[in-house]
Amino acid sequence: SDPEEIRGSFPDIRLVTKPYSGEDLIEAVAMACGRVPSA
Repeated sequence: SDPEEIRGSFPDIRLVTKPYSGEDLIEAVAMACGRVPSA
């Protein structure tokens, strides 16, 4: 899938690209669960 196409389809969702790791993944999951405010 094309990351730009995905961002266009879901503008309010943070996209974490492969490899899934580190702070990017943790922050994205936390935002999805409502644990931290979105950036």
